[in-house]
Amino acid sequence: MHALPVAARRVRAAPISPGLPVIDLVAERTWGPPSAEVAALRREPASFGVASPARETIFASGSGHYVMRGHPELVLEAVARMVDRARAVH
Repeated sequence: MHALPVAARRVRAAPISPGLPVIDLVAERTWGPPSAEVAALRREPASFGVASPARETIFASGSGHYVMRGHPELVLEAVARMVDRARAVH
């Protein structure tokens, strides 16, 4: 928990190819108490998703931090879409 702010900054600073397909699943509720850092992390997916047409952000309404537990169907659909994208390229 104490390392999260540093880890988040490192991830944000890492270069990601605009052509790399990404599906970002975003939980509605966070795992921690409201804070400035949590607020910043909540804004991040929106700006990440619109930075490239190869990226997609899916908001998991009603979900907590573990989207795969609350909405496994969203995860399965995202994986299936990524497999379809990979097949289309090859």
